[in-house]
This record gives sequence, C-alpha cells and structure tokens, in this order.
Amino acid sequence: MAAEPVSAPYEGFRLGLCRIRGYCLQDEGDHLSLAFEPWFVESEEPCAVPCLCLEFRRRRDRIVLERFVVCDAGQDMPVDLEPAHDALQLWMDCVSA
Repeated sequence: MAAEPVSAPYEGFRLGLCRIRGYCLQDEGDHLSLAFEPWFVESEEPCAVPCLCLEFRRRRDRIVLERFVVCDAGQDMPVDLEPAHDALQLWMDCVSA
C-alpha cells in the first residue's frame, strides 16, 4: 500500500518559508522548486556544503513533494521519497505551522 503523498497547504508552506534563511524558491504556477544552496549558507567553505533541491507540484490549495535531490560535487543523488516519507512530511508540517 502506497503512503499518501508528502504535502502541505500551499499558503502555509509559503509563509513558513519566510521564517527560514538560505533558500531559493522558484514558483512557476503549478511547479515550485526549492533549493538550499551552498552560497546561501554561512560557512567557511561554502562549496563543501551540498545543495538540497526539492520539486513540488501545486494541487489546488496544497503542494505535493515530487522529487528531492542532493547535489554534491556536480553529482545529483535522488532521495527515495518512500522511506523518507515520515521525516519529509514532518518537516513540511513544521514549516507550514
């Protein structure tokens, strides 16, 4: 049995992101891309920090996580959403609260 998709209320998530620093959000209608990039992070060696990229699709008043990729040293490593479902859902719930 497949788990429910990782999702959150669109407006709550957007407002919650305003409380977080160090991200880039691209909102293109039904598609949203969220990246936590090395140059947004305060670090002595910002290039040593991998970039986290999340892709969402907007469904009515919610956004649904479709893809999560860790980009490190030019290599993209997709995260399997199913085993990480509960942790990702908790994170989205906390951001949206």
